[in-house]
Amino acid sequence: MSVADYGTAERREQDAEMIRDPKRWPQWPWLPLKNPRRYNSAEEAFGVLNADEPTRVELRTMYDSKTRKVETYESVEAILDDGWTVD
Repeated sequence: MSVADYGTAERREQDAEMIRDPKRWPQWPWLPLKNPRRYNSAEEAFGVLNADEPTRVELRTMYDSKTRKVETYESVEAILDDGWTVD
């Protein structure tokens, strides 16, 4: 993935730092994510991380208690590489 695909290297680093530090999450224990690459596709574009499992993206909104699908990643970098950003 190139920086152009994501936004900026600075934004990517800020998102990585936020994901790695759940104490900073404004909606702890949840961190809302969005995936702009998925906006015009059939794939879910919104998800949340749980502080207990920070490499597991639950595909749902913050206000929807029902998880539709789960995507598990090996690392924070893998989450970001797939297009997820902190919302």
